[in-house]
Amino acid sequence: MSGANWKLSSAVLLLVVLQAAWGQDGEHHCVMYGVCNQIGIHHQNCPSNETAKPLDPQHSLYEEAVAIMKRRCGFMFEDESTPLCCDPFQLHQLDSNFKNGEGLFGRCETCLKNMLFSICNFACNPEQSRFLTAHTHESGYYVDKVDYRIDRDHVHGVYDSCKGIILPSSGKYAMDIACGGWESTRCTAERWFEYLGDAANNDYVPFTIEYHFEEDPDARYNQDVLHCDRAYNDSNSCSCVDCAESCPVSDPPEAAKPGFLVGDLNGVTFVVAVVVGGFGLAVILVSLFIKSSKRLPEFPKFCGGFPSVNAGLTTFFTRWGTYCAGHPVLILAISSWAIAGLCYGIIFLEITTDPVELWAAPESRSRIEKDYFDTRFAPFFRTTQMFIKPTKQDYFVHETPTGNVTFGPAFDKDFLLEVFALQEHIEQIGQTEGAGLEKICYAPMTAAGKETELSECTVQSGRWSQGSRLEASPRPAMGESPDYRMATGGDRDDLGLTNKRKRSGGTGNGVGVRSTFEFYRQVRNPANRDWGLHGTNMVCGGVLCNTDSVQTQLYLASLYPEITRIARPSSSWLDDYIDWLSIDGCCRYNATDGSFCMSTNTACPPCPKEFDDTGVRPTVAQFERYLEFFLSDLPDDRCAKAGRAAYLSAMNYVADSQGHVNVHDSYFMSYHTTVVKSRDFYEALEWARKITDDIQAMLDVQAPGVEIFPYSVFYVYYEQYLTIWGDTLLSLGLSLAAVFVVTTRIARPSSSWLDDYIDWLSIDGCCRYNATDGSFCMSTNTACPPCPKEFDDTGVRPTVAQFERYLEFFLSDLPDDRCAKAGRAAYLSAMNYVADSQGHVNVHDSYFMSYHTTVVKSRDFYEALEWARKITDDIQAMLDVQAPGVEIFPYSVFYVYYEQYLTIWGDTLLSLGLSLAAVFVVTFLVTGLDIVFSAIVLLMVFLIVLNMGGFMWLWNITLNAVSLVNLVMCVGIGVEFISHIVRSFKNESGTNVQRSALALTKTGRSVFSGITLTKFAGIIVLAFANSQIFQIFYFRMYLGIVLIGAAHGLILLPVFLSYVGPRSVKRVAAEVKTSNGTEFVQQEVSAPNGDTLLGSS
Repeated sequence: MSGANWKLSSAVLLLVVLQAAWGQDGEHHCVMYGVCNQIGIHHQNCPSNETAKPLDPQHSLYEEAVAIMKRRCGFMFEDESTPLCCDPFQLHQLDSNFKNGEGLFGRCETCLKNMLFSICNFACNPEQSRFLTAHTHESGYYVDKVDYRIDRDHVHGVYDSCKGIILPSSGKYAMDIACGGWESTRCTAERWFEYLGDAANNDYVPFTIEYHFEEDPDARYNQDVLHCDRAYNDSNSCSCVDCAESCPVSDPPEAAKPGFLVGDLNGVTFVVAVVVGGFGLAVILVSLFIKSSKRLPEFPKFCGGFPSVNAGLTTFFTRWGTYCAGHPVLILAISSWAIAGLCYGIIFLEITTDPVELWAAPESRSRIEKDYFDTRFAPFFRTTQMFIKPTKQDYFVHETPTGNVTFGPAFDKDFLLEVFALQEHIEQIGQTEGAGLEKICYAPMTAAGKETELSECTVQSGRWSQGSRLEASPRPAMGESPDYRMATGGDRDDLGLTNKRKRSGGTGNGVGVRSTFEFYRQVRNPANRDWGLHGTNMVCGGVLCNTDSVQTQLYLASLYPEITRIARPSSSWLDDYIDWLSIDGCCRYNATDGSFCMSTNTACPPCPKEFDDTGVRPTVAQFERYLEFFLSDLPDDRCAKAGRAAYLSAMNYVADSQGHVNVHDSYFMSYHTTVVKSRDFYEALEWARKITDDIQAMLDVQAPGVEIFPYSVFYVYYEQYLTIWGDTLLSLGLSLAAVFVVTTRIARPSSSWLDDYIDWLSIDGCCRYNATDGSFCMSTNTACPPCPKEFDDTGVRPTVAQFERYLEFFLSDLPDDRCAKAGRAAYLSAMNYVADSQGHVNVHDSYFMSYHTTVVKSRDFYEALEWARKITDDIQAMLDVQAPGVEIFPYSVFYVYYEQYLTIWGDTLLSLGLSLAAVFVVTFLVTGLDIVFSAIVLLMVFLIVLNMGGFMWLWNITLNAVSLVNLVMCVGIGVEFISHIVRSFKNESGTNVQRSALALTKTGRSVFSGITLTKFAGIIVLAFANSQIFQIFYFRMYLGIVLIGAAHGLILLPVFLSYVGPRSVKRVAAEVKTSNGTEFVQQEVSAPNGDTLLGSS
């Protein structure tokens, strides 16, 4: 052979050898085929290196296997001759196991198709050896581990198409279950697939599958997948509920607007600062004008009204008082019998313990919705809980997939064992008597027609969910999920509600009694103390006359300082009783103002309305009785002169000497008047007021004492449920709301029996019936045939006839790992329906359940309510177009307590505005149309309320129904601090400064002792009450009202009157007399400190 031929022959031989080698590597083969081992419920495949082959027609499961390949893996199965690396039994197991995943992800067909790409190719691809490596057991008999080389983009595509799918029964995402311990919040594509192949932690994996993300495209499995918003042939894309890409493009919900702003400053604060600053500037300018002109401008005469009105009222009340004083026996007898008759009504006292009755009016929206839900479904019941604290306080560290976690003493092994033993002991209580826990417990997994067993009771403990050792959700063992707080927060506080009710109810009346008698102790003069005890007894009698509900009783306890201030009449009102009688009109004026102020809340939320209804009666009626009683008791001064108490004549005391001056009288005459007259003091006061007023707009809204933490929101609709199938508006709206969880406070998509029912019907073998009589069969009873499927034109939804026929089956079937969508546990109580003789069901109403995010502060609660209503209103608007007659509303147990706070600011402004208007109108009429007098009272009372707002902010007193009532009371009480001094100022003569000094000296000391000190003494007692409402909303607020009212009445008002004040009545009368030829003479009056004051004659 020549050299050339030899070289050619060698080259041909080399090519043949290379071709043979290449052909051997290019013919990929199976690495697994058939089943040859079983461990528990799982079957392990046989190792293989044979080439793929068609399904065996002689196999008993051949027909089923062909149907499964066409339904599940049609993309790789052209016909029966297609070679596969799986036999019919493997396909039977594949279909059976995939039903578990179908129960979770079946709502989205695109997701299922994407998942089946990798599953079908793993089980049956004829080229398994290209991307799979099988590891046999040490026995060499079966496969116990497989390496799966797969494309990373494919894994991410499948995960992205499935991650948004929800579980309607719980409102959670499917990934919360399918991703193991990572749950949906921490799940990724890599972690999901890792869990799908983790035989150690996933009970549904027959052997370990390790996924390797291979870079070589020839050595890995890859398949392009569609996004969830796109559909494969003969299927549908995912809905908006399960796929964000399928949702219409819309703007996110707008968060609450920051309110009125001027630049970056709070608008209200800015306006108040400008107004107060302008007022201060005006005062400075007026001061400079006075210094230059030495005189103050006077108001026109017509601004002073008609003095005859005031004179006429004084004459009338003087005569009425004289009559009462002249007929004490008659007046006391009539009044006593009237009080006795009214006290008889106490036997009809109805004590209200339900807070709903107090905080929600029967006609309010939240109350109507609550009553409907309680009637049509069932009221919320609280879970009985037990809290146990370990004595050992040791901590320990445990390694987890996410890193080391420090566990507290509650996870100590010995402690948990003792807790478990206690739990088992509690569960056995009553078993011997036949009255065990199973008789009353909540057991949603009890089969239809069966009696509840103890193991079926829902008991959530650190051990496991009762009746199942699978990990519970919420996860109390880890405390990681907010669901734990959702499940226990409200119930935890339930233990405290009973104690709070006992503390509040047991101490409120006691504090009120102590407050009342504390006033009596403050009366220093023994004769006046006799009057004080007399008035105190009348206060107690007045309370008994007005106790028609527990709210009335508690609220009147807070009104004791208001009512019993008359128990201490000061000697400064003048020396003879007839002049004391002349102030009867002034007292009645204050009572009228207070009554009108309290009446302004009758159109406001139910809590203020309830309080005010019980406040108006004692303010009007009791003032009337007290004045008659006192006026009847005053004339008998013989006992007083004899050193003997009139009311308790057996008691003796030393009578006061004539001319005795009290300490507070001396203080007002010698020191206080001089200080207040200082303009430097006034300027310093104005700067302090600017600071206080600047913060008055920063109040928060909060509930006073209702601390309830439920988190579930129920959305109810009526009838015509089939009409909303087209666009699934309800689930869609709530799912979109859950996307913007921070704004909407909707934590998760809603549960939906509609969606679960449709899914349950579509899963093979879940709906079963008795072939003999057509009755219901459990899904676990394989002897019963599956229900026939009938679909509408879409091929997805069941027909109306099938929907109505099998709905009751759905509500009778218990969920398990194969039919997780069965509805008895989750939806049996979620709907009201009527079944006809043919078994067809007509649903009247039902609810869809979701959860709010964790809400702690009151603002969280009422914002959650506000957003729930916004969402349902939007859905209702869509339903009105597509399904007229369908109604939807949100409901949660805490809505009745927080509904009124949606409008609390508007109600506050309205109530205070009406109260101030009432004060002005009453003052204007009583003073004979004196516009200046009325304007000054209105201005001072407004400033008291304004500063009270700043005081509330400083002392963390939030705005709510109780504080609103107290602010209205602040208006009425503020009139007392102002009106007496202004009236005295008007009745004096001289310059404004002199009249202001006289009014402060004569009347200011009575305001200080008769109003400020007595109220202050009674308020201090409230600080020791156990009730939070008494401590914060009565002690703090009433203390602020007294201090601020006293500061305005005794400090600011006299200074203000020295600049601007009503014309003197005596001067007007003198001018009239002068015009008639009568001389008017002024005389000097010397104060103890040597100051010269002006009087008149």
